[in-house]
Amino acid sequence: MKKKYIIVCITAILSTVAAWYFLIYSDPGKGDLIKKQADTIYVGSTEETEEDRAAETVSPDAAMEEREGEADPAEQSAINDRLQKAEGHYLRDDTGYIFVGDSRFVNMNTVCRITEQDNLFVVAKVGEGYGWFNNTALSQIKRIISSGLFNKWKVLICLGINDLGNIKKYTEKYTEIKDEYDISLISVNPVGNYGTLTNEKVSAFNSELKKLPFPYIDSYGVLISTGYETTDGLHYNGDTSRKIFDSILLGIQDEDPEALTGSGGNILDSASLAKKNSIQSEISSQNKYVKKAADPGTDIDPKILEQFVESPEGSDTQEEKEKTAGGEGGMEIETQQSTEIPEELLEEEGMSEEEKLKEEERIRKEEERREEEKAREKEALEEQEKREEEERLKEEEKEREEEERRKEEERLREEEEERRKEEERRKEEEERRKEEEENKD
Repeated sequence: MKKKYIIVCITAILSTVAAWYFLIYSDPGKGDLIKKQADTIYVGSTEETEEDRAAETVSPDAAMEEREGEADPAEQSAINDRLQKAEGHYLRDDTGYIFVGDSRFVNMNTVCRITEQDNLFVVAKVGEGYGWFNNTALSQIKRIISSGLFNKWKVLICLGINDLGNIKKYTEKYTEIKDEYDISLISVNPVGNYGTLTNEKVSAFNSELKKLPFPYIDSYGVLISTGYETTDGLHYNGDTSRKIFDSILLGIQDEDPEALTGSGGNILDSASLAKKNSIQSEISSQNKYVKKAADPGTDIDPKILEQFVESPEGSDTQEEKEKTAGGEGGMEIETQQSTEIPEELLEEEGMSEEEKLKEEERIRKEEERREEEKAREKEALEEQEKREEEERLKEEEKEREEEERRKEEERLREEEEERRKEEERRKEEEERRKEEEENKD
């Protein structure tokens, strides 16, 4: 009897475990036990609290979940209308803007092509936080500003998702450098279903940022109000990255009403643009990631690691960058696209057909805009050359008239001098005759 009771208990426990396993890993609509993971997976942090270090990987279905906005429809509509007004506008030409962040900014630069604009720079690295900002990013920011490409600079910082526990260090450092840079702080943005990393923790971090004496751009509030979508619970899809970028532009405009009056291109001359691209390339190279073996002590599910497929090697436009920071802090693994990617972005796994079409349309419009700018530049150049030729001809005509006038004046002076001499000779002759006549008498 006792053996039967034990067998029944064991059977009940196994049944419960099996049911739990099925609920966690299955897709109710398709019945797949294991879904293909998104390109980017993050677990833990090198500088997080013990509670955050215990974060578990998010289930695939939850990672791809669309987050619903919490604002009423009227507020959502108002925010979306304002975001649309930022599209097609560019930051003012007389200022250089430096975007500082982690993998979320790396992805945003890939989607929005931030560094293709003459006066925009990106200083960002996957999986990093306070330590990298203090030891590396600040020197890179100084390197950009010391280039002298612009007289005014704005530094936009969005860090903290990888080390929320370092809020005190961040606030102290920002306060320490507030007189050195014109800084705006961007909120750490929300997450999906991602282990123990929650929006409550993110919101608490942002609350401390708001207390600092800096302009604060609340892109977190925009996403919470209008909705957002992640690929893995932590990183965003293309539409959400573009929404964040637009919200940052509007945040800058709130501080400076003339901020979105830029031309969007041809700000720098060819030599200055080459210098800008060289500096950005140097910094991007410094912020590349070294592929390391996964730390067996982390909480990453081996099944997730199996989902990664390495990109083809030898490409100048795409690199697979996987970075781990093991030990107590956990690690982040990310496949990051180079910021120099052109059309290859459309082939990036994880983009829906609708996103691809939108990206193609955006690229087409951008190419048309550039062609129009080239045509305008050519027309302006021809018009300038025409004006310069007219000015040259006028100057030559003026020089000819001046030369003729000078020659005429010289001729008149010579004639006058000749008449004067003739008059003197006549007077001398007259005096000589008079003298002769007097001598005869």
